[in-house]
Amino acid sequence: MREDLQRAWLECPDFKDPLNGKTSPLPAEFESKIPTNEEVMCVIRGLWLHRVTHRKRLEAATFVLTDTMVHMFGKNETFGARSQSQDAVPLATITSISSFKRRILTGDNYVVDLIRAGDSDNLQMPKTFEQHAEKFVTMTRQAISNLSRGSAAVINQESPLDALKKLKELLDLGVISEAEFEEKRTTLMGKI
Repeated sequence: MREDLQRAWLECPDFKDPLNGKTSPLPAEFESKIPTNEEVMCVIRGLWLHRVTHRKRLEAATFVLTDTMVHMFGKNETFGARSQSQDAVPLATITSISSFKRRILTGDNYVVDLIRAGDSDNLQMPKTFEQHAEKFVTMTRQAISNLSRGSAAVINQESPLDALKKLKELLDLGVISEAEFEEKRTTLMGKI
């Protein structure tokens, strides 16, 4: 078993699957679905509300944050049928990630909302998981920031005009801040 995945799984608060009431052990297939060149940073579990073929579906789910992606694994057991969902979202495509409290039918819950171009996913969990949800959001933002710093180093090896275009794309995606953009833009304009 991968040590980074096992550690992150054990740090995640225990969560009972609302569809069957059982506490889930670390699924063996996670290890095979997350590339070994990605470092697992954090795991969070809850109920995943996402779009499936133009309809929204709620599933018991696990989000796994790595240094380059958020892997989302869902499980739906409805009317005796069992299906599994999986999605992998590159950090560079995430335009916003936030967390907040929401009152729903089962009481107060805590929500992690992940927004990417043209789509959004949110993971709902008991309000007692607030601290872990905040950790997941903070670590995701840090991973996006680290990724953008790596992208800036690659950009500096290209022609200044190409680098400026890519830098603007990173700004538009929300991967870098306005201040980071202005700093790099000024440097690049001096090279043109």
